[in-house]
Amino acid sequence: MPRIKRYKPRQTQIELHSEGYSGFQRFGGWDEKTQALAPIKYSQLVEKHSGGDFAVLPYALDSITLAVEAGLIDTETFVDQAFASRHDFLAFCKDLEMAGDFWVNERHFYAFFEMFGSEEDLTTYPDIAATLERDYATGPAARITHARQ
Repeated sequence: MPRIKRYKPRQTQIELHSEGYSGFQRFGGWDEKTQALAPIKYSQLVEKHSGGDFAVLPYALDSITLAVEAGLIDTETFVDQAFASRHDFLAFCKDLEMAGDFWVNERHFYAFFEMFGSEEDLTTYPDIAATLERDYATGPAARITHARQ
C-alpha cells in the first residue's frame, strides 16, 4: 500500500450564505458584514423552516461558533447574546439533545471548549446540550434581558 503524501490539515468551512441557509439571517445569527451576532429567534426559524430542513440547528451552531471565534461571547451573558428569548435557548438545547451521537464539528467543539474550559462534556451534541442546560438553564447565567421571554 502506498504511503500517504504530506498534506495541510483543513478546517471545516462555515458558509452562512450557502443555499442551505437561505433566508435564515432575518431570524438573527452571525452577520458577516458587521461581524456581530444578532440574538437568534430559534423557535421562529424552526417554525418557518420545519419542512424537513435540517439546516436550522447547524446554522445556530455555526453562528455561535463564529461569535466565539471572534471573541464576542461573554460566558456570563451567553444566552442573552445568542438567543432572542429563553424559549429560543431551550428549543435549541432540545434540538441538540435530539441530534444523536454524530461527530461534533471541530469548530463547534472548540467554540464550546472555550466557553466551558473543558472537553469533558463535549463529545456529542447531546452532551453539549446537557452542559448548556446545566450551566445556563438556572442560576444567574440563565438571565435573559430581552423584552420578550
